[in-house]
Amino acid sequence: MKNIHKGHILGFAAFFIIPLAIFMPKSLAPLFVVTSLLILGFHVSKQRVFPKLPPKQLVLFLVASIWALTSSIWSIAPDETLSLILPLSATFFAGLVISSVASNFSATETETFSKFLVVGFFIGIIILTIEIITPLLLTQYLHSVILEKGFDTTIRARGFGAENFYKNGVTIAALLFWPCLAILWNRFGRFAALALTLVLTFIFFISGSLSAFVALVTGVVAALGFLVFKGKAINIYIIAVVLATFAAPLIPQALPDTRELSKIAPRFPDSVFPRIVIWKYAASIIAEDPISGKGLDTARVVSRNTKVIKFFGQNGGGRVTPGIPLHPHNTILQIWVELGLVGAIIFGLIMITILRQVGRLKCDVSISTSVIGMFFTTFFVANVSYGIWQSWWQSAIWLNVAFIVLLAKANNSQGDRIVSS
Repeated sequence: MKNIHKGHILGFAAFFIIPLAIFMPKSLAPLFVVTSLLILGFHVSKQRVFPKLPPKQLVLFLVASIWALTSSIWSIAPDETLSLILPLSATFFAGLVISSVASNFSATETETFSKFLVVGFFIGIIILTIEIITPLLLTQYLHSVILEKGFDTTIRARGFGAENFYKNGVTIAALLFWPCLAILWNRFGRFAALALTLVLTFIFFISGSLSAFVALVTGVVAALGFLVFKGKAINIYIIAVVLATFAAPLIPQALPDTRELSKIAPRFPDSVFPRIVIWKYAASIIAEDPISGKGLDTARVVSRNTKVIKFFGQNGGGRVTPGIPLHPHNTILQIWVELGLVGAIIFGLIMITILRQVGRLKCDVSISTSVIGMFFTTFFVANVSYGIWQSWWQSAIWLNVAFIVLLAKANNSQGDRIVSS
């Protein structure tokens, strides 16, 4: 036990994050909690002081928590709002703690972590590739061993493809790709980074997970833009994120309706059609309370007592969906629905702060470019897929933030190499 340090703990999380995301995505929340507590415990026991948290982020997330709590006053579902405040604030705090501690890892801790991450990433990609190609061979095996019965074909019969079972793993692999890329690029050069990027892009392409594939490509394009234009790219990205944040309620109304889309692109991925309906409905809800929103975590209830919406799906087939089923599959729209313009301003300030800090990084280009890639991969996924308050998704984001912050700070303080020869 004496030889175990913080690098082992965070490395353990990085090693297992993809397999857990494939087979048990909800387990990422307890993984994050345990990792944060152990990291904090090791830090306090050694340093005899609580970690210093980044002041700007601390203030912004504190303001976000206060506004979320205040929204319970006018919330259409105050019980839902109040029940989320404590765990959400704790998640924010734990995320800042683990990121802060990770930014002060020693050279030995950084090297240990980096090796765990790289090995875990490639093992995770092998598992993911097996699930994609077979398909679901390992899922079916684990299902039969754990539940002692055959794979639940009734789930697949309801129209879910194989990608629905491993899509969370593909998403987390897209995020973890960036710290892994930073390590390999920093250690072996650009050709190794290019090879990894091409291989992973191909795997994502055949996975059937459109959102993760496009998210990865978006991150790659943004990373290339930063690589070429540096500071100018950061300014452009800030403007783009601000525009996306404040134009979000208007964009859905500019999208074609599903009848028109099914005629123009009948073979468009089936998941696109309900999202358009949901986003249009979310925009109409935003218009009702544009300043204050409906209250934290109320997106799940705004359409609870309304009729389902009929729409056209792939090949013009008839479909139905609730106005918002649990969440709008779009982080910015969800913030507008629940926390209004004030929430959108806070979110925009957080995004601007992150991008400005990336622009000021004094580290190797392999690291800073990877940070940009991770930012935009995460930003894209968050705005087409998951609910922002889902605990497993929040946990995945914060863990990957800690991973990339560790590498950026270690490279800044220890020289060009983050993994020794």
